[in-house]
Amino acid sequence: MQLSLFGDTRPLDIDALARCLQAGVVTVDVETNTRYPGTGPHMDYGLSYPADITVIALAWGDGESIDTTAFPVPFDASIRQYLTMLFNSASVLNRP
Repeated sequence: MQLSLFGDTRPLDIDALARCLQAGVVTVDVETNTRYPGTGPHMDYGLSYPADITVIALAWGDGESIDTTAFPVPFDASIRQYLTMLFNSASVLNRP
């Protein structure tokens, strides 16, 4: 389910995404549009300003292998729902 450099997509692997929700560790890489948007700090570009998300990539351990996937924008309703479940489960696990 890896998004290729050439932009082809694959159908959602529901089983793999379910395993991701159960994984002990999930890495999240949020890619943003790094072109200067015309607003915000110009001299400190890249340090801190709102930027459009272009891709969210995930990687998680699945037994002895590592699974990966990437979700390009625009996210459809099912992807938004999945990411919400993933982030909510992480916040529950990290509570004192």
